[in-house]
Amino acid sequence: MKFGKKYVKNYIGSLYQPYKNYNIMNIYMEKHLLHPKHPKFEPNKWNKKYIKHSHNCYAYAMNTISKKYVKTCKRFSKMKKKEKTRKIRRIKKKTRNIWDNWDFENKKNDICPYIRPQIGVESNMIYKYKTTKDINKKKIEKMLLKDNSGIKKVKRGEKIPYGYYKIFLYGWKNRKKGKGDYHFIRQDNTGQWSHKDGITIAKKLKEKTPDDYMKKFKNKNKNIKYSICGYYAVPIKGKKNLGSLYFL
Repeated sequence: MKFGKKYVKNYIGSLYQPYKNYNIMNIYMEKHLLHPKHPKFEPNKWNKKYIKHSHNCYAYAMNTISKKYVKTCKRFSKMKKKEKTRKIRRIKKKTRNIWDNWDFENKKNDICPYIRPQIGVESNMIYKYKTTKDINKKKIEKMLLKDNSGIKKVKRGEKIPYGYYKIFLYGWKNRKKGKGDYHFIRQDNTGQWSHKDGITIAKKLKEKTPDDYMKKFKNKNKNIKYSICGYYAVPIKGKKNLGSLYFL
């Protein structure tokens, strides 16, 4: 990989095969992407069973893996059925009037969705809004920035300082059910974007930008109302504040 003033060249294939024809991809490299600690696309790390199961788009956007989350999720999977039932009943009762994330309904017999971090928990803002029926893009953004005050809102295409990386945030709501959620997308050190949707694997965005990704989904899902919060600059250094409903 060679770095120039404005471009990086990614050589696809082995440089040790002298007779191979290489595909060269030029990507405009902004200065912040060159930071040695800038988040990288690391599916082998994020897609391990219990990391994948106990972390979501928020954790991925904050580039943070919690050993505590992983251990708790793993411990639950090894419990006996009766013990699991008691544990789930207890956590549901505790969180019933706090948050009604769609993920909880989809995984009724699993405690790991409650372990995954949610915006607003760390700052206690989640108690103010309580339900996904109440949230909109302004409230989602407010919870994010209250959780981590070092995060800065930036405009589309705006250059960000060295020592920061970009994320994208949007909210969605099912028009019929009224419930919804939020989703983060993260820029990696190649300039490309990736994300981890709930329990699913970390994967690269097929589209060039989150804006292109949103256009595709808006045209595809007519029953879903999307609201774009926008782009943010996240400091690379320093601990990220992630709160979990399970540990309240």
